Amino acid sequence: MASPTDMGAIADWFEHRPINKASRTALAEKLRSRFDFVGIEWADQNGAEVRMLDYACGPGFLSRLFAPRVSSVTAIDAAQAMVDRYRARIGELGDIHEGTKVVVGDLLLDSVESPALAGREFFDFDLVAVGAALHHFPDPARAVEVLARRLKLGGVLYVQDLFHNGGQTGEEEKGPRGYTEEEMRAMMDGAGLGDFKFESLPGETEIELLSEEVVRVKLFVTRARKEG
Repeated sequence: MASPTDMGAIADWFEHRPINKASRTALAEKLRSRFDFVGIEWADQNGAEVRMLDYACGPGFLSRLFAPRVSSVTAIDAAQAMVDRYRARIGELGDIHEGTKVVVGDLLLDSVESPALAGREFFDFDLVAVGAALHHFPDPARAVEVLARRLKLGGVLYVQDLFHNGGQTGEEEKGPRGYTEEEMRAMMDGAGLGDFKFESLPGETEIELLSEEVVRVKLFVTRARKEG
């Protein structure tokens, strides 16, 4: 079977493969059961404004997950194809979808910060979330630093990604390596964030690759807070 080649088609392929759909549903349930892990007061609990930045948002998995608990979402992705797919499903965010800002942009460029992403509306977030994207960034430690600067005081950087237990080497690993708890702690510390928490999610997650090979991976969630 021929594999898709452009980014949008690849995203659609991954989204609709039955194994990947089932794994995504299971992951969503695991993350919903861990809302308290995030460590912020949600908008649906006290009516407070809770602003979320979904960075490298893709089609919007984390936005849809957190939408019932926040008051606004700003979503950024470097790929127009991903932004288009996010917008196509924006109604699934519920009541907050009309005020959701979705833009093409890259906060991690080495050059001077893009003026389009320098406005105050792109800072002072209560929650900055990155789902299954950190391992794609060329310099993840720098990415954590850059994203930490987008938080308000007391805000939380939340990352969901591949877990590496430190014992896999060589042919035991397929695809991206993932991160250990110690590596994530070092990155959060390096960005000046504290109140660090990390959890390896139970069980394994099946992912069907473009080659149609099915691999099993471990996932984690972690978060750290911008403290005064």
